[in-house]
Amino acid sequence: MEGMPDSFALLETSPGTVVLGHGPFERHAEAPKSGTAFYVDDFGLSSSLPWHVPAEVEVLTPDTPWPFEGRSSEVAWSEPDASGFRTVFAEVAEAIGSLGVLKMVPVLPQRGVLISGDHRSFLAGLEQGREWQWRYGFGDGERGFCGVTPELLFRMDGDRLETMALAGTSELADEAAFLHDAKEIREHELVASYLEEILEDLGKLEREPRGIMRLGGMTHFRTSLRVQLRREIEIRELIRTLHPTPAVGCLPRQADVTAKLAELRHRAGCPQAFGAPFGLLHEGSFHAVIAIRGLFWDGDKVDLPAGCGLIAESQHDSEWAELALKRDAVRRIFGLGT
Repeated sequence: MEGMPDSFALLETSPGTVVLGHGPFERHAEAPKSGTAFYVDDFGLSSSLPWHVPAEVEVLTPDTPWPFEGRSSEVAWSEPDASGFRTVFAEVAEAIGSLGVLKMVPVLPQRGVLISGDHRSFLAGLEQGREWQWRYGFGDGERGFCGVTPELLFRMDGDRLETMALAGTSELADEAAFLHDAKEIREHELVASYLEEILEDLGKLEREPRGIMRLGGMTHFRTSLRVQLRREIEIRELIRTLHPTPAVGCLPRQADVTAKLAELRHRAGCPQAFGAPFGLLHEGSFHAVIAIRGLFWDGDKVDLPAGCGLIAESQHDSEWAELALKRDAVRRIFGLGT
């Protein structure tokens, strides 16, 4: 669209600091030995050339003028597929019984059509930083995505790796009950324990007590984990080891269960980049987030996906309400109506 950059990538690495890469990008199978490169892949990690080396790099700080401007956009949204989600909920409940699934995160996209403005206004909506969240975005011609994610896949600097478990969701107004909700605590601990088990094999592990994160009118459980790695590990090996965590994927991560999740995502028309790792190698450190809480576009078509973690104790109406809560939070970020 007119005024849109041909290709770009951006990721916030610390509060207020955003690394912006301008295309054209050189694409590589392996991470470069030096310089800056963005890691761009799909949820299934199928890209053979995930490393994108930009032609030019800017580091934006809170004092740097935000480079994206755009007049307000209007999106005509379709209603989410309520009957489709009820079917998916029933199928996941059956998988919990028949396949031994402990947790699965189906996705329901809300679809829209851009009827005024352009995608540049979406990027303009990222101007303001938000506590405990990372701004991210990628575009190539008419296709792209951007958002503000609260979920870190991992950050690695030398032999130190940091990650987090973010699972369990409630409206901020219901926080007092949420703190003692056995279902929400179990959902969170499935993610945290999964990460703990994997990370213990990689080095010396430190796990913080379970805490909370408040953002976008929601409360989440959050557990930080840090590891001092006992050996050098290639970045993509770490990505394959950790992704998808049960926060966006399924548990256990066995072939029949992951195949069922892939089928549900495909049937729903979920954007391939939603829930995928999006990372940046810069100044010797690697920072990767999970691409959620965002907009995904292809021409004038816009998707706003949201996922919910289903376990044995999940109730349909509560999960349906959680999906709406997450969509509303994204629309507020970008100034878009329902």
